[in-house]
Amino acid sequence: MVSINKKQPLVTIMVSYYNDNNFLKENIDAILNQTYENWELILLNHASTDNSREIARSYNDKRISHIDYPVNLGAMSGELYYQMFKRANGKYVKFFSADDKLKPNGLEILVNYMEEHPEKGFAFGNVEYIDARSQSLNDTWFDARPLFSLNYSKEEILDIYFNVKESIFPFAGHIIRKEILSKENFNSVFILYFDVYLWFSLMISKNEVGLINKIIAYYRIHDRQLTAVSKFDVTIIRLKYEMEYYRKLLFRIKDIDDIRLLCRDSKYIEQFSEEKEIPFILAEYLFNKFGSITAYNVLLDLLNDEGMMLYLREKFGFTIGTLRALYSRKEDEYSNESWHERTAKICFKLSIFQILYMILIKIKFFLFRRSIKELLGLRKRKYSL
Repeated sequence: MVSINKKQPLVTIMVSYYNDNNFLKENIDAILNQTYENWELILLNHASTDNSREIARSYNDKRISHIDYPVNLGAMSGELYYQMFKRANGKYVKFFSADDKLKPNGLEILVNYMEEHPEKGFAFGNVEYIDARSQSLNDTWFDARPLFSLNYSKEEILDIYFNVKESIFPFAGHIIRKEILSKENFNSVFILYFDVYLWFSLMISKNEVGLINKIIAYYRIHDRQLTAVSKFDVTIIRLKYEMEYYRKLLFRIKDIDDIRLLCRDSKYIEQFSEEKEIPFILAEYLFNKFGSITAYNVLLDLLNDEGMMLYLREKFGFTIGTLRALYSRKEDEYSNESWHERTAKICFKLSIFQILYMILIKIKFFLFRRSIKELLGLRKRKYSL
């Protein structure tokens, strides 16, 4: 029987699995072998058709509980994490993928950091890439991710997520105080943007993020991840709609200094001075820069309010005519492209970046790089993309 130190804060680990019989046992064993022992594990069966459920329920440990979800919703569905989170009892929570695994002292590193830094709402440790056979690919997230830096300021991180350049934080490396996550509106629908939405939501709620320069988990690269390529068109459409919903989140920003930073290129930023002007500054900037339908609708609502319409005209010189000229000019910029074609084009560019980066870079590049090393005996080099 495991002897648990009850003085240690409880950590809830949540793992959903779907046909993960090749990796699930290794995932659970790694949790059982943690040097930090006061944890609970919630395993959610995502309508598996292999023997994953049998593997999950073969463990006789009171710290493990189970959920059977009746239908499959797709990888990274926020609904699965929400169902597990409702049952979480820990001071800290950690979502985890069934094909990844924790380093033996991973939880210990994460919890010690959070206990020593009570000002941090959530934090990320580094993760090492491994292949399907659990062999190291000799790279880590902190080293390989193009935009990642341990030296970013809070403002720089906020700017990256505002412009959705990429998710610079490793999902497998996180830990979150349950208290702060309980205050958030949990997005249970997102698939592609679940983690991006979660991290940015926590940040604009003024929760500080910590970065731990230690490896706490192993992030697995394997052939099953390539199945996304066969659903490329579906992914483009999904990105389009999730991106627009993600931009609704931006309108929760209420800090004037944050808006000055994030919308610093807006033509109206010098005149901006009051909190009530934030929706206008954000909407005009997002519509002008990204052609966001969400932002356009906010501008329409503002101009449909007589008091706000007069206010915007008097302070910023922005009128109904300004808005019409703005979207007319943006149509002309793209020649004969319709609005919908332009939106699809923006989404298509974003999709190529994300999918090629996530799939080709993560899988083919690492496997190719490892093969070259083995053949030529080259020393590891630092690189950027």
